Amino acid sequence: MTYKKANAALTAVCAIPLAAMLLAGCAGLGTESAGYIHHRMESGTTPPAGEAVSVRGIVHQVLVFSSKSTPSYYGFVIQNPADAADRDPSTSDGLYVDMHTNGFLRTSSGGIYRPHVGDDVLLKGVMGTSAGQTVLQQAEFRKLMRSRLNIDSELKAFVANPPDDAGEAEIYWRRHEGMRCKVPAGAVVSGAHRDSMGSMVYLIHPSHPLLRRENNYARRAFRDPHPLDDREEIFDNQNGYLIGLGPLGLDRADGDPMPLFPETCTFEVLKEPVMGAVARFMGQYMVQVDSLPVFEVGTDPSANRSDADAGDESVLRIATFNVENLYDHRDDPFDDRDYFDRKDALPILDADGKFQGYSGLKLYDYVPASKDAYKARLSGLAGQIIEDLQAPDILMLQEVEDQDIGAVEEGKLVVGDINNRDGKLDVLQELALEISRLGGPAYEPVSDRAAADDRGIITAFLYRPDRVALAEISEDHPVMGVMPCVPSAGRTMTYCGRAGNPKAFNLLHDILGVVHERGPQMAAFDFGAGEQARRIYLLNNHFKSQPQNYVPERQNQAQFSADLVRALRKDDKKVLAAVGGDLNTFPRPDEPDPMLPTDQLGGLYAADMVNLYDEMLRTRPENAYSYVFKGQAQTLDHLFVTESLHKKLKHVNAVHINSDFAGSEKYPRRGQSDHDPILAGFQF
Repeated sequence: MTYKKANAALTAVCAIPLAAMLLAGCAGLGTESAGYIHHRMESGTTPPAGEAVSVRGIVHQVLVFSSKSTPSYYGFVIQNPADAADRDPSTSDGLYVDMHTNGFLRTSSGGIYRPHVGDDVLLKGVMGTSAGQTVLQQAEFRKLMRSRLNIDSELKAFVANPPDDAGEAEIYWRRHEGMRCKVPAGAVVSGAHRDSMGSMVYLIHPSHPLLRRENNYARRAFRDPHPLDDREEIFDNQNGYLIGLGPLGLDRADGDPMPLFPETCTFEVLKEPVMGAVARFMGQYMVQVDSLPVFEVGTDPSANRSDADAGDESVLRIATFNVENLYDHRDDPFDDRDYFDRKDALPILDADGKFQGYSGLKLYDYVPASKDAYKARLSGLAGQIIEDLQAPDILMLQEVEDQDIGAVEEGKLVVGDINNRDGKLDVLQELALEISRLGGPAYEPVSDRAAADDRGIITAFLYRPDRVALAEISEDHPVMGVMPCVPSAGRTMTYCGRAGNPKAFNLLHDILGVVHERGPQMAAFDFGAGEQARRIYLLNNHFKSQPQNYVPERQNQAQFSADLVRALRKDDKKVLAAVGGDLNTFPRPDEPDPMLPTDQLGGLYAADMVNLYDEMLRTRPENAYSYVFKGQAQTLDHLFVTESLHKKLKHVNAVHINSDFAGSEKYPRRGQSDHDPILAGFQF
């Protein structure tokens, strides 16, 4: 039964109490405008949270939040009709009414009222705040003034067009909380997101100056300070002009998960206007649309790149690629956090019998939904590696499952009950098989499983044996040998006490403890033959996430990587080395908090390494990003190289095949990860 049908059924059940309310009228009940409530909540040193108030408004949208692990939360928005509004542009005429998990309001006579779009209602409740917005809490239905109104004629929607500065935009949206909003046709997508929490799309108003740029790929939001951001003179205005669309207002059956918007990608264009209420979702104001948006195809983000020199045998091509939770669909008997069903989990109920989640759940569950979903993921990634990355010589991968209970026999992975079966990660063996099946070259996976974190992911390498060889490492190698000579003042290093290629490292800090959740892995490859052979060292990293948090950890992670490179350089001043991966923070001079500069990657810059992001900025600034968050293009994935290797750089590109795409059915081979790979070519 849909929410709308449920409304009709419950209205019939509650007809007698509602009729009694209508006859009783509102004698002695003084009402306030929504603007008055907003003004009271924002003024004075003591906000009147908990103060009782009565308010009248027209219901124009019902909002529902739901997730897999929590019960659904209900609310609705009302807006003052013209004769009940305060006519003050500095305060909103709309208000969010909280129904918590009930989906209805009680009447003073003990009946039930479920909100209907178009009802002109009188409510009583207390002022409060929730998720950063003003809310009418403990609400009680008092009277139905009018019913089934045409909200298009009763409530004139304002047209969304927020200011550029995020602080000013926050004020703009707060002054329209709960009000009916129109997002105009012609708005351009600057980023989108789809997952189990629902969909979000970020748009730029069709009149914004960014959309008049000559370069199509520059018609989007870039995180400051980027030369293509909207205002270069400010460090970070956070692009307040972005208009977010949220899914809370879409009709769905009670208990269903959050609905998904149609698949879309950056540069698509809103074909028709959409309407919705302004309400906060995921920590920000968004327009919670009441119908699915329709988009027209725009510029293809994946064409935003230069030539990759795939046919030039003298060019060594290296890519770093976060493949986002690449787990298989089988249980690892040697990892109690790896599972794909809830057969031993029990539901947890609160005192009222409402579902609160499961007991016995392992901490992490990123297993694909089915075997078919896993196969489709492998096929999508394999296609990207062959077609979009054009089969690079070496892939530095992050977020790969560390399971090793299988071995390839007669072109197929055969699994058993032996841990560390063949020293090769199962998912990468299957990915390599899929690459070959689709006509790509043969790849070999290598990794040191000591680098895995608690959730079972690890950094790893795929390389082409027809192009490069895994170097032989002696036990007395100064870094990858049994006794690494890596100066790290004031710290004690912990790592595998053996020679290895690849070799995992970690760092034990006096205060922070173990610095790396996922230890960096160094691999050495030989490119070329005989006297022309060159050795290249690659240090594969996946730093702690959330750029604004865990700053000391990332500072030490970067410093430790720099120390490893310095140790290589001490043995060979012209060493060819790269430090890459998902470093989970921004390049210089971008700071998560401009008021508190931290220079989190400063250790790498100080080690005289060149961030190839700067090369992208110099040659193709519109290409310089690897991740899109809340509509802003930004960079979390990096390749730092020694000066000796930098001199051989021929090209570097971010390959935009994932972060700009929400969904992969409309755009095959797209959206396989939330990160874009970085691909660099070095001329030898």
